[in-house]
Amino acid sequence: MRIKEKKMNKIAIILLLIVSANAQSTKVKRSVSATTNIQAGSNAYKLSGTVGQNAIGLSTKDQFKISSGYWGWIARWAVLGTDDRNVIPSEFKIKPAYPNPFNPSAKIDMEIPDAGVVQITIYDLLGRIVLDHKKEYPSAGHYQFVWNARTIAGQQLATGTYIVTVRHKNNFNTQKITFLK
Repeated sequence: MRIKEKKMNKIAIILLLIVSANAQSTKVKRSVSATTNIQAGSNAYKLSGTVGQNAIGLSTKDQFKISSGYWGWIARWAVLGTDDRNVIPSEFKIKPAYPNPFNPSAKIDMEIPDAGVVQITIYDLLGRIVLDHKKEYPSAGHYQFVWNARTIAGQQLATGTYIVTVRHKNNFNTQKITFLK
């Protein structure tokens, strides 16, 4: 039995040497390269290759894996504490209010590309202004506005749908939110 094992080991080593030699001498006639922004936490990125390729990778929601040629795993990293909020926004964006419907408060996340005044106006369905909020933001960044369904005077509003407008310089965003008691 030991003789068979030794022969098998020798055959395996010879095969590895042959395959390794062939893999190193393989030339890629065409290659494709692409660059893009990939958000951590998404599963939109997958890179794979062919036998003899130096490295391939696979990103999933919570980890990143690098493979060596022949798809052998050589490393694995977990994505820890990534924060897109550290990236300075390049354009004005207002994300949908959440939760919606809400009780007791709704949050609106804003991406502001430069310093300036942001005006948030909330209307009832009759077109009356129930809240007019202006704030100077000293720099570009990610900000959050929290509304607790109260008027300018601090009175609690009735259950219903409200229109929220957000203005920053020449940018304008409108959305509907619903308050439920």
